[in-house]
Order: sequence, then structure tokens, then C-alpha cells
Amino acid sequence: MSRPRPDGGHRPAGPPTSVIAGLRVDGEVRRDAFTLRVATQVAAGESLAVLGPNGAGKSTLLRAFAGLLPLSAGRIELDGVVLDDADTGVLLPPERRRVGLVFQGYRLFPHLSVRDNVAFGPRSTGLSRRASRAAADVWLQALELTALAGRRPHEVSGGQAQRVALARALASDPRLLLLDEPMAALDARTRLEVRTTLREHLRDFAGPVVVVTHDPLEAMVMADRLLVLEGGRVVQEGSPVEVARRPATDYVARLVGLNLYAGMVVAEPGGQPQAHVVLDSGGVLHVTGLTSSGLEVGDRVLVAARPAAVSLHTRRPGAGSPRNVWRGEVAGLEPSTDRVRVQVRGEPDVLVDV
Repeated sequence: MSRPRPDGGHRPAGPPTSVIAGLRVDGEVRRDAFTLRVATQVAAGESLAVLGPNGAGKSTLLRAFAGLLPLSAGRIELDGVVLDDADTGVLLPPERRRVGLVFQGYRLFPHLSVRDNVAFGPRSTGLSRRASRAAADVWLQALELTALAGRRPHEVSGGQAQRVALARALASDPRLLLLDEPMAALDARTRLEVRTTLREHLRDFAGPVVVVTHDPLEAMVMADRLLVLEGGRVVQEGSPVEVARRPATDYVARLVGLNLYAGMVVAEPGGQPQAHVVLDSGGVLHVTGLTSSGLEVGDRVLVAARPAAVSLHTRRPGAGSPRNVWRGEVAGLEPSTDRVRVQVRGEPDVLVDV
């Protein structure tokens, strides 16, 4: 893929524009009525997890990094080398980008052995068959796959296939590693076993890593930083701790297991705005500390509540003097390891862990 020049030729990759190692993007991709707009950086040795609901633009971003989708505007650089610049016409094709991609379904070649699947990466860069197999052997040993070298993909487990796909991506000596839902093809038990192992292997990779996932636990464990997309826009970015402590949207709050409500500070009848928030979604919450925090009447606020901090009662509680009490109806139950998450419809809706 290349972007034609006005004279009918093609622009080569741009020269290095910066000594900063890592990945930088500031651009957008337009596809029919959808537009993805992202500006971020991923340092060398850093892992960035990209989360968001279906249709948020996660896969579109990954495809742009890989060179499978051109930018409509803006620029992508890797280690100071321009991969894509919509203004100047530079567009480096996928095969010339030093990018390793691990697909969601791994896409191992069924007719090749594990060893030859891994050797395909370096072989595609122009190495001889012997040199490619030698490079493959290094990664087979590093990812503890040597004993499986002669097997075909259908003869290995899901977790082993995931490591084979990772070895194939790493064997081509990439400067950028992209992982598309790396755990999606694994069952729940295998996912737990593989998650920590994969994180350990990623720590040894010197370049930037971008992981697309919809699983918040996977993102928290594997990434140094999170980027959350909604509707083609970045709604929050930061470390896992920062995002979990201060979710910026209702989607992010529910992603990290919080109830989040937007509203406005309103004065208590006949007094100061001590603890009274009228919610946009309906209902009122009384919250301590509004006055001491410097908030004033009319200020917009976000109120967060952990599901474990909410109690359910079949009748109005007569003891304990809860600050907020409202009626609701159980709309759903989600059993988990040691608890049940209850979805309650009311004003406001709320998630409760019991």
C-alpha cells in the first residue's frame, strides 16, 4: 500500500524526524460515517492497553499502526521514522514496517510445524531458510516451545498456540509489537494461566507494545498505561491506578467496577450546598465533603460508588441511618467467584456486589 504522489510516483518512507524512541500518533482515520481521532505516545519498553466498547475504534487504531489502513489526516512515527503522513503523502506499506502483529485468532499456518510457523516471521524479511530457522529456535527456547517445534498447530493447546503466535511476531525483530485481543481465543482457566506469563515476556521486549482488549483485568495486569476509546475519541488515558481511581465516564467506571454518576451541586433547602447532588440520570445523592472540597452551587461533579459499598434491603432499613435510600428493581444477576453482582434499575440505576 502506498499513497500516490501528484507526479504519479510514490513517496518513500520519511526520514527520522526525532531522536525520541517509541511510537507517536496524532491523526485520524475516516471510514464512512465513523471517524477515529487519537493523539498519544508509547515509549520504548512501555505497554499501552487500548480499551473501549464495540465500535469504539480499537481495531481501526491497530490497523492504522500496522499499515493496513491509511490515515485520513495526521501522522504516525516509529522511532522517529515517519510511517504515515497524510499531508506529505508518506505511507510505508505493512511489509516494510518493523511491526509484529499477534492476531486475535493467532492465524497460525495449519500445514506448517510450530518451528516453521515461527520461522515465517524472519523468512518474510528476506533471511534464508537456515537463518530463519535459527532465529526461530531462539524464540522457541525463550518461550519454552522447543519441545513442540515439530508439532502442527492443531496438536498444541490454546495457551501454547498463543505463545507460538507471539514467538512468530518477535522472531522478525520488530520495533513495535501489536496484540489484538491476545486472550480472546482462550478459555477462562487457560486465560488466567497465560496472562501473567505473557506479561513477563512483554517486559523483555525493548520496543513499544500496544494491546487491544475489552477485558479490564487483562489491561490492568499487562499494561503500564491505559487508553480508553468511546465513539472514536480518547475519553481517558493514564496508569491503571489513575484510571481506576478517577474514571472519567460511566463506561470507564463500570469497566473498573464502579458506579459513576454525573450531576450538579444544588443548595440544601434553606442552607448551604453541604451534600446535595441532583443527578443527570434522575435521582438525588447526598454526599459528604462537598463544602470542604471548595465546590459551589451549580458546579458539575462526578460521584463514584463501589458496588460493595451499596446494600440491598427488601424493605426500607430502620437502622444504620444510611445517607441515601431509594427504591429499585433487580434487573439482572451475574455470579462471580465469591460474590454476585446485582443490576438494579431505579433512580439512579446501580450495581451492587453481595
